[in-house]
Amino acid sequence: MNWVLAAILICGACVFTSCSSNEDNPVIVTNGPTITTQPENATYNVGDTKYPKMSVAAKASAGELTYEWFAKNVDGTYYSSGITTAELDLKAFIGNMIALFREEAIGAYTFMCKVTDGKGTVESNEATLTITDIPASGLAENIIGKWMVDALNGQPCPTNLKAVITFLSATKAYGSLSDFYSDSWNNHASADVVIDGNNVTLTAFENEHTKHVTVVDIYSITDKDMRLKSDWKVYTDDKMVINEVWDNERYIRINKDFENDIIGTWEGKVTSAEDEHTDGELHRWEYKADGTYVYYNKVGDEWVNNNDVLAEYFVDGILLCTRWKQTADSKELREWWEIESINDGVMKWTALRMRDDGTTYTATFQMTKVKD
Repeated sequence: MNWVLAAILICGACVFTSCSSNEDNPVIVTNGPTITTQPENATYNVGDTKYPKMSVAAKASAGELTYEWFAKNVDGTYYSSGITTAELDLKAFIGNMIALFREEAIGAYTFMCKVTDGKGTVESNEATLTITDIPASGLAENIIGKWMVDALNGQPCPTNLKAVITFLSATKAYGSLSDFYSDSWNNHASADVVIDGNNVTLTAFENEHTKHVTVVDIYSITDKDMRLKSDWKVYTDDKMVINEVWDNERYIRINKDFENDIIGTWEGKVTSAEDEHTDGELHRWEYKADGTYVYYNKVGDEWVNNNDVLAEYFVDGILLCTRWKQTADSKELREWWEIESINDGVMKWTALRMRDDGTTYTATFQMTKVKD
């Protein structure tokens, strides 16, 4: 992807050099060539024998035309490719990226051409090369199943930012999300799916006023994970209220679903040295099939119903999300865990938490099922 775009040689050996067209050294054009044909986006899927090209066409105002192609790095600066023709043959670039970076080569790369004549220089529009690794059987077949966010922009994803998407077919899916930054609460929300090449659009309604639209460009997909770029928008009464874009997102395939296994009464406590949600004492929850639960406090030798006015949860795959309010006027609180296992009446949770300073730690919790 762009973050690994460095001194890789489209022509095979040339090292990228920094372009002087930036805020500190602007290119001022009083006259110059006119670009008549802009470069277009291109896609290459690993294993294809035909390689894409980009090209630009221009009309000179004086003298002869010269060309120079540049690639865009993750910080927004441009680097010269060393290619000085109107056509940019991407075969060598693609080959070198795949050979050197293997799966890290999958992603999007942005290019631009500077065209010069006797009176000045102009820049073309940007064009994007997308390198994908989609099996020959196609995206629609391979995307079926349950997926959960695992990494965002190359960093492990905290549990409170995770979402689960289950593709039932090439046109239908459902998703679950308890969003840390908003009030969104999607418990197996149905979504319409449109697949166009490596592009997937999901549209889901949280309620009659709130619509979620996620547009995804999938770069690669295997039986274990998929890598993609996502653009998530939330609309309330047709007004966009949330927009998150992740250029490098990794989802893992989830083969377990503890939705039914969690039903019942469980007693346990934190088993890690650190966690923000508990005091280290024993606690008890009764998870019901209707998506509600009862939380109990221990008073003396008795377990007493906390009588929360709101106590809801969902399990989708391994993701467990809860929300509760103690009184009608109190703040809604939420918690996020990943169910590691449920075996022989013992349930183990884990969660990646982020501290206020940005560092992370892993919290763990263990519960024992209470016999009827």
